[in-house]
Amino acid sequence: MSTTMETARKPLEVLESEAWAVGLAPMWRRPGMRGQPESRCTPQRWSYSAIKSLLLRAAPHMSHAECERRVLILENTAMSGSWSMSPTLFAGVQLLLPGEVAPVHRHSQAALRFAFEGAGAHAAIDGERLPIEPGDLLVTPRWAWHDHGHDGQAPALWLDVLDVPLVATLDAEFREWGDAECQQLASPPGTSEAMFGQGMLPTGGTGAARTDGGYLKRYAYQRSRAAVLQLMSAGDIDPWRGVKLQYIDPRSGGAVLPTIAAHLQGLPAGMATRPLKSTETSLLVVAEGEVRASVGGSPHRLGLHDMLLVPSWTELRLEAVQQSVVFSVSNAPLLKAVGLWREAQG
Repeated sequence: MSTTMETARKPLEVLESEAWAVGLAPMWRRPGMRGQPESRCTPQRWSYSAIKSLLLRAAPHMSHAECERRVLILENTAMSGSWSMSPTLFAGVQLLLPGEVAPVHRHSQAALRFAFEGAGAHAAIDGERLPIEPGDLLVTPRWAWHDHGHDGQAPALWLDVLDVPLVATLDAEFREWGDAECQQLASPPGTSEAMFGQGMLPTGGTGAARTDGGYLKRYAYQRSRAAVLQLMSAGDIDPWRGVKLQYIDPRSGGAVLPTIAAHLQGLPAGMATRPLKSTETSLLVVAEGEVRASVGGSPHRLGLHDMLLVPSWTELRLEAVQQSVVFSVSNAPLLKAVGLWREAQG
């Protein structure tokens, strides 16, 4: 019986070999479509103190002239060799020492930066100089010139989040370096905040046709934090999220970048959120306080600035050991744009 079946298969195997040889794949050999997402990345926690220690130890051995950006990448252990934390998002912690400059460049990958520490650091984005204070969020859209400097006294560290793996998948990577170490400033400090950060938008010739101030570039942490704490004190607490506010592009009311969303979340002391999962992949960062997290049943304890990856369709629960503020980024805008965002509440 088995011999007869093997004989019957042989013509098909020959045909399949012929198909493979000319770049054709027999779909009947492909595993069937999954019933639900099975992410290529896995839940993972990164210790901020460990990352900071490694960066400070590495700093004497490399200058920015040698490495351009001094960064330790958050690489997911399930995606070893990918230089990424998920199939669509890249993240890393960057160190800038007092007196250093990270030279001007631009690239087709969009970027967000969330500051950890180091008063006196600054960025120049599309011709405007902006301070980088702890907790601030800075936006660098695709192809925006940007450089960083540090006039303070202590090391500056921040989180970089970019859509590097997505752009690589789309074969759309471009990069250019500037002619000088720093770009020429074209706008007074505060220009973009005056145009877009006051609940108003420019009309007519006021900023509408300008290329140096056409979007909100910096979201000051103290202002964002105050909004979250005010809502917490009012008792407006969602059982799945606590108080969670999205940073928005004031021009559209949507996410700050077309492929990356950012949120700031407040959790009262002792609060335990109900289970929640969605198709977005998220990175959580403790901005204040201490949080216990369960991701897909795996427990994690997060202290100040510790980071936690939550893969797609993986149940998340948070418990605030003390009143806490959590910053997060995700690929939700990308999923929503193509109709693939979904959420399930437990």
